[in-house]
Amino acid sequence: MKKFLLFVMSAVVSTASFAQLELTGVLDLGLSGNSGKAVHLTATAAIADLSTYGIGVANNGGGTDGVEYVFPAVAAASGDEILVVRDSLALASYFGTCWSSFDHVFVDPGSNISQNGDDAIELFLGTAVIETFGDINVDGTGQPWEYMDSWAYKVSGNWTYGGVDCTDNTLFNDSSSCPYPFCPLPPANITFQVDMSTYTGTFGAAYVNGTFNNWCGTCNPMTDANNDGIWEVTLPLTQDSIEYKFTLDGWTVDEIFVPGGSCTQTTGGFTNRFLVHNGDATLPVVCWASCTSCAATLVSDVTFQLDMSTYTGAFTTPYVSGTFNNWSGGANPMSDTDGDGIWEATISITGPSAEYKFQVDQWAADESLTPGDFCTLTTSGFTNRFISLSGNVTLPAVCWASCAACPSAVCTGEEVVISVTTDSYGSETTWALTDAAGTVLASGGPYADFTIATYNDTVCVPTGTVVDFVIYDSYGDG
Repeated sequence: MKKFLLFVMSAVVSTASFAQLELTGVLDLGLSGNSGKAVHLTATAAIADLSTYGIGVANNGGGTDGVEYVFPAVAAASGDEILVVRDSLALASYFGTCWSSFDHVFVDPGSNISQNGDDAIELFLGTAVIETFGDINVDGTGQPWEYMDSWAYKVSGNWTYGGVDCTDNTLFNDSSSCPYPFCPLPPANITFQVDMSTYTGTFGAAYVNGTFNNWCGTCNPMTDANNDGIWEVTLPLTQDSIEYKFTLDGWTVDEIFVPGGSCTQTTGGFTNRFLVHNGDATLPVVCWASCTSCAATLVSDVTFQLDMSTYTGAFTTPYVSGTFNNWSGGANPMSDTDGDGIWEATISITGPSAEYKFQVDQWAADESLTPGDFCTLTTSGFTNRFISLSGNVTLPAVCWASCAACPSAVCTGEEVVISVTTDSYGSETTWALTDAAGTVLASGGPYADFTIATYNDTVCVPTGTVVDFVIYDSYGDG
C-alpha cells in the first residue's frame, strides 16, 4: 500500500532571505550499497554559479562537519530541480521516466553524500548554513524525521516522510509502497465489475462514483455489452487508494453497506467500498451491495433423493455429507416417511456448487463412485458427487453409488424413453413428464455443467395414458 506519513519537523532552520537554493528532499532509498543516497534541491531564483553552495552531512548526531560537497560551477534557472547522487545509473533505473524531470543531476565524486537515514543535512552558502534538515546534534534513529531506507520530502514548507524501511526490496519508484512524491505515479487502469443479475428493481444504467471523481453521479457510466448482467468500466486512476460505490441512473439508487464488511471502509459515518491498488488491475465481479460474487451469496434449498431399494447391506439411516457441512457424518440425516425406499433430505447450500456423497450410519459405509461418471468430480484422488447450483432444486432419485436411477420392476404399462442432450450449462436444464391431470410421473435434471452429454431415462406409464413432456431452461435463453 502506498502511504505518506506526514510530520511537521521542528528542527528545520528557516532559509536565509538571500538564499536562492533550498532543500527539497533527502533520500536514503533501499537500493544496494550507497546507490540510493541523494539530496534533492530546488532553485528559487536564477543562480549564476552553483559552486557558491555546498552540502554537509552531520553523521550520527555528531554536530556539523562543515561543507563536504561543493556544487560544480554551472548556472541554474529559477525553478530548476537539482539532484546530487552517489550512483546516477541506479537512480535513473529506479526513477524511470521521472528521471528526466530533474534539470540537473550531479554525481558526488568523493562519497560525501553519505547519509544513513538518521543523519541531518546542512545546506551552505559559502561557509554559512542557510538551511538544516533534522538536528545535527541528534542521531535521527527513532526521531520523527528518520528516513532510513526511505525519503523525506518538503511540501509547502513542511517535511513529509515515506516511512522507515518503506523502500526495502523495491527496485522501481513506480512499484514502491511509498513512491517519491516528486515523481507521481502514472495512472493505473482499473476495471470495475458489478453483477446486477440478482437486482430486483428497474434501472437504465450502472455507474461508479467515488473519491476519484468527486462522487459526481454520471461521470463514469458502466456498460453491459454482452447482456450477461455484469456491468463494467475501465478507468485511469491516479490515486493509489479510493473509496467508491456503484450507483444506478446517477444517484437514483446507490449501494447500502453495513460497517465492517471485508471490502468497505467507514469514514465520517459513510460506509463505502475501499480499494488499495499497485497498478493496472481488473477487480473481481461483485454482486450489487455485496463484497462477494452473486454466486457466492446464492443460497439454494437442495432436496436430495437416494433410492436404497437395491442396497444389500444392513443400515439404519442414510446421510448426506459434503463440502457444505464439512463432510460431517451426522449433520444431515435423510428420512423415508412414506416407506417407498427413497430417502430424502433438504439442505440449504450457499454457493454455486457443492461436492457430496451418501453414507450410512455416520460413515459406517459410504458410496464408492466411478471417476468420470457424469455426476462426479475427482479432486486430489477423491471421487464425489458434484452439483452446480443456480437456485432451489429437487434432484432426481439415484441409486446408491450410481449416477442413475435404480432399475425398476418389469413395466406392465408403456415404457417412455426420455433422452436429453445438454449443452455446456446442464445445471440450467430440468424436465418433467406429466399426465393430463398435471400429475408429475417422472422428472429429471439438473445435469452437470461443462460436459456435453446425453442422459437417458426410461419411465413406465399406465397403458393409454396421455403424457406431456416439458423441458425447462432456468436461465431462460433457450
